[in-house]
Amino acid sequence: MGGALVALLLITLGARALDDRPAAPSTHLTGRLAGAAFGVLVLVHLLGIVVAGRTTDGTSSFTRVIGWPVWQIVPIDGPVALQVARMVLVVVALVLIVGVALTGLRTPHLTIPSLALVTVTTLELCLGLLIGARGLGAGQTNGIGPGLAVLYAVTAVGILWALSHLASDAFPARESTDADHRALAPSR
Repeated sequence: MGGALVALLLITLGARALDDRPAAPSTHLTGRLAGAAFGVLVLVHLLGIVVAGRTTDGTSSFTRVIGWPVWQIVPIDGPVALQVARMVLVVVALVLIVGVALTGLRTPHLTIPSLALVTVTTLELCLGLLIGARGLGAGQTNGIGPGLAVLYAVTAVGILWALSHLASDAFPARESTDADHRALAPSR
């Protein structure tokens, strides 16, 4: 999981490094806030793996894969303090995401990824409330249907992608040279 999250960030940063568009100085704050939010959410996801318990039939709790907490203490999961720590970390990430959105929406080329971030974050929060409202038990899926769990996990990945895209603007693109273009040209 950690490797996949780091790969997502590095692929996005690599794409930005190959972009010839210089980063506007005004986007550096957005990028730094997005990078901080990304880092906090990586901790949330990795802590979810540590916290996830076992269901009554011995399978792993969905906490392991859904990413964000469901705003309740899950009876079958690990120590309550770690579950609360995940919720606190997500609140910190949400504050950073609001900062990313507010600064990103004021920059024309960051408007679309900022709107995407706001959209998937809002969806993630609504899904978490829905999951919590449906009830969390000690059964195989903690009261979460597989389809809902997948949607919850996919929106979490969407948040991380949007943050990695916005974080990449913290790094100015290097100036490309003719040698770079020759190296990238298809050989005959």
